[in-house]
Amino acid sequence: MTEFSSIKTSQSVGVVLLVASQYRRTMRHEYVMPEHVLLAIIDQDAFFESCSNKNIDISVLRDEVEKYLAQVEKAPEKVDLGYEVFSVQYRNMMFEVTKMAVGAASGRQPCITLPMLFMAMYQLQDSWAGYYLKKAIHADDDYAFNDFFSELINNDQLVEEEYEEQAS
Repeated sequence: MTEFSSIKTSQSVGVVLLVASQYRRTMRHEYVMPEHVLLAIIDQDAFFESCSNKNIDISVLRDEVEKYLAQVEKAPEKVDLGYEVFSVQYRNMMFEVTKMAVGAASGRQPCITLPMLFMAMYQLQDSWAGYYLKKAIHADDDYAFNDFFSELINNDQLVEEEYEEQAS
């Protein structure tokens, strides 16, 4: 059994999770939710390139997510938002993405990648983040979904290779 602490995140996922937490604080929301994560994913190069290459209007997706988050109840000013609290949907998403990372590890250290995080969010039940993703990439068309997901995997690999080159 893999310990959760032994699972790493790719550079892109690390940035996404950090930015999602910052969005939560800035918007004064009590919980980090998948919608915060989706808003952070939208700004990632791999996701942006995948949307651009597949003629997906990312501005519509961003607008829908921002409108949804604007209507989420804000925490009272006296509430300290310095600590992280995660919604049930967020925890479900992270549980699923962790299982994916462990399953894909093949004896290596498990690593959560952007495509895995995308897929875990996409598969969430009763989630606005999942709904907005499905709507944006035309999930009713299996070919369109598979084509987009393949594009995301390829673009994510290119971005992560660039991160590695910059680090060395």
